[in-house]
Amino acid sequence: MKYTETEIEEIEGSYAKSDQTTRKKAELKESGATVVGNKVLLYRGGNVSKKTLKKLRYGDYLSTVKEGLDSSGNEGASGYGKNVVRFELPIDDVEVVNGEIQYKGKSESINSSGKYPERVYKAFNDYYGSNYISEEIDKEDPQRVRRIASMALPGGKVEFDQITKNQWEDCAHYKYKED
Repeated sequence: MKYTETEIEEIEGSYAKSDQTTRKKAELKESGATVVGNKVLLYRGGNVSKKTLKKLRYGDYLSTVKEGLDSSGNEGASGYGKNVVRFELPIDDVEVVNGEIQYKGKSESINSSGKYPERVYKAFNDYYGSNYISEEIDKEDPQRVRRIASMALPGGKVEFDQITKNQWEDCAHYKYKED
């Protein structure tokens, strides 16, 4: 049977995705997480309502255990507050960062209705390992946002300038300083 180039690319892509999923599952299990199919069971604790806890922010750290210490030696979710919420998340929505699990899925806290496209907010948070919301990042000096986000974007400052160009052309007060 002979395959077209498109079919070959689709097959190769599915193998790559499968390999990536397998690696991510192994990484999550190594961190102490329970993985069931393509979902991972995680917890979040805090001294706010369970309704608020359920609203995950991009970059939130999650625990693999409800109580006690997790495999990285951090407190379980109950150590961060009286309320604990259990999540069953797609493994593609989380990432192991330095042995800890961070939420990297869709979030109301990061939106493109602010000054920058969503990729800039995510890059800013990825560089810091933080969970700043769009409004907090919008208050930062634009040069600082550019410098920090550029460190997490594959194309650096060139990519930042390309994805934000149209947003800044109409702002007479905004000019990038030359590097």
